[in-house]
Parts: sequence; C-alpha cells; structure tokens
Amino acid sequence: ISAGGSSNKAIQVACGLSHSVILAEDSNVYCWGGPNSFGQCNVPVGLSDVSFISAGYNHTIAVKSDGSVFCWGENSLGQCNIPSGLGPCTKVRGGKSHSVALLQSGQVSCWGNNFNGQCSVPPGLGSCLDVYAGENHTIALKADGTVVCWGLNTSGQCNVPVGLSDVSFISAGYNHTIAVKSDRSEERRVGK
Repeated sequence: ISAGGSSNKAIQVACGLSHSVILAEDSNVYCWGGPNSFGQCNVPVGLSDVSFISAGYNHTIAVKSDGSVFCWGENSLGQCNIPSGLGPCTKVRGGKSHSVALLQSGQVSCWGNNFNGQCSVPPGLGSCLDVYAGENHTIALKADGTVVCWGLNTSGQCNVPVGLSDVSFISAGYNHTIAVKSDRSEERRVGK
C-alpha cells in the first residue's frame, strides 16, 4: 500500500460487508470502501501501534500492542461498546452486529447483539488460542485443539462434530464454521 508518500507492506487484511481494512507493517490501520454510512472507515485520529485488526459488517476493531481495544463504525446493537474493564487482548473479531475478543489470559469476551446467544460465552470457557465471529454465532479454539461454538444454529453452524480434536485453525462465515486439523489431513465444515 502507499500511504503518506511511503510504501508499507500489509501484514493483515480484513473485510466487512462493504469496507476493507489493512494493518500495515508500520502498525497503522488503513480503511476504505463504502458507503461509509456508519464511519467504519474513519480510523480514530492518533490510533497507532496496532497489532491486530478485524472487520464486522459495518464496524472495525483493532487491538494495540498494549492489549487495549478500539472499535468504530455502526453501534446500533452495542457492537462498538467495549466492555468496561476489558483485560488486555490479543485478537478481536467482528460478526454482523457483535464483537468478540481473545484476552491474553485465554478467556473470551463478547459484546453487542446477543439475540441468538452469540455473546453468551459458555461458563468456564478458557485456555483459548483463537476466536471467530460468524454472522450470529461465535467459535473458539481451545489450547487442547478442541472447538467450542455458540449462538444461532439454524444451519448447523454450531454443530461441532463429535470427536473433533487436534484443530489448529478455525474460521466462521455467514452461517457456517470451518476447522482444520493440525496435520492438515482433514477439514470439517458445518452449516450451509
């Protein structure tokens, strides 16, 4: 990317419904797309030293290297209302109208739309390595290689296959979830 007269390499990309976000090697965030009706492309002035980015439908989330979280864009269902006292985070993900964060402690925190239980983190969930947000569901990868999923399940997107283990990568789409085993021998996709 070219920004401010110098070239930066993108180290992470994220896409929302109609906007795109890049985290550049200089730890700055660049957004574009539109319409920008909710300000999802308006990177907060002074935001720098970013280590992770994500995009929800019409909101954008960033984690700074100190673990603090910033969120901007549509907030009609609280998806940008970062919980008070949120501990230092390593990753964030945006769903349609909810947000999820992976804390440095391995705990998970969700906020925003909870109409389908997508922000109702299962009691006792911890030791997580990654999180993802689908449209109305949330998924977590635990350190033991197992997967936990909660929220809307009308298409089976939260039906984790019995015995699924040794997972190293997860992702969530509109109404489906995917998990890839660490030896890449098998991937499991549930939902439509």
